[in-house]
Amino acid sequence: LRWVHAAHALGDYQDELQMARRARAAYPGDVRAADLEAEALAALGRRVEAEQLLTQIQTMPSAAGDVTPGEVTTLVALEFAAHGNAAAAKRWSEAAVKWFDALPAAEARTADNRGDKAYALYVVGRYKDAASLIDGLAADVPDQPVWRAWQGYLAALMSDNARATDVSQRIASNEIRLGRVNGTLWRGLIAAGMNDADGAFALIRQSGVHPRWMHLDPVLRRVLGEKPAWVAYLKPVD
Repeated sequence: LRWVHAAHALGDYQDELQMARRARAAYPGDVRAADLEAEALAALGRRVEAEQLLTQIQTMPSAAGDVTPGEVTTLVALEFAAHGNAAAAKRWSEAAVKWFDALPAAEARTADNRGDKAYALYVVGRYKDAASLIDGLAADVPDQPVWRAWQGYLAALMSDNARATDVSQRIASNEIRLGRVNGTLWRGLIAAGMNDADGAFALIRQSGVHPRWMHLDPVLRRVLGEKPAWVAYLKPVD
């Protein structure tokens, strides 16, 4: 898994694909292995093969650790978008939402599936619908401050800057207890949601983290895009 992710970070998508296919050969029924191959295919621009695999993924069982076909479909859709295939990205991000919509009621009510569905809705730009789910999670799981951070971020994306700023300040004062690193990162995301590119980059850089999802995130790609300092920040380090 680490090899696959390292190859992706370095832009060696062919090596990523080769290693992902070894994982699928070893674990043919595991949706996590299928995810690795589909993401590599999307990054390589091999749309037809990626979509054929996504069709299979839609019917696969969830994996240990609650990795679901809906979650995987969202991730592959983000890879399509990050590598210039907007049509496939739209098609499969919407398919991810439909996967969550089709869940039996008991499964749909779990915190994991509600959170993953909210993320899928965020990816397709349905911020109000995502916020409805996040508000429910913030109420039902009050010991998880990340949902309160999400409330501020989605408020920013819906142009409610007053609420977004209030949440950011509560994070900064540690009223919303995310820790120094995660708190700074979330304040950066909220700034990005308010289209404050300089503020977003300053805070994200201050956090010192640059996880793999950052190069895929639709808001960060829109706000920070190809700015040289941002591209340099996302490059893997030794």
